[in-house]
Amino acid sequence: MEFNHPTRVKIAILILVLSSLISNARLVAYKSGFSPDKIGKDYISLYEKRFEGVKKALPADGIIGYVADKRYDNIGLDQKAALDYYLTRYALSPVLVTDTDGTKCPLVIGNFHDISAGLKNAQDDGLVLIKDYGNGLMLFKGKAE
Repeated sequence: MEFNHPTRVKIAILILVLSSLISNARLVAYKSGFSPDKIGKDYISLYEKRFEGVKKALPADGIIGYVADKRYDNIGLDQKAALDYYLTRYALSPVLVTDTDGTKCPLVIGNFHDISAGLKNAQDDGLVLIKDYGNGLMLFKGKAE
């Protein structure tokens, strides 16, 4: 078998490309930290699982209110409170969650880290507890007009 100049160049390029691909694949796998064991155990998946029970009690669609430890006029000022609000919206979709006059909705979801402060906010808003789902999640009857 004779290796002329063009054949040698093609083999050298093929070896270079293959070694580059293998090296990059190992680097991506190492840096990404991907592991099949982590599927469903990330922060957002665990956050979403908190809402499984309450989601069954909600209508298939519609609008519900939102109450938290932080007052709704301050949610945008607190990054953690804003993250909780938007993740709640994500977890409960397609139901729309609103923090703007949310207490006027027939149902209001309570998402609390400080349960006593959250219950005080709910009580001040005239909400009536329907069910405590634990882990800071509560469903209230709102002041629907």
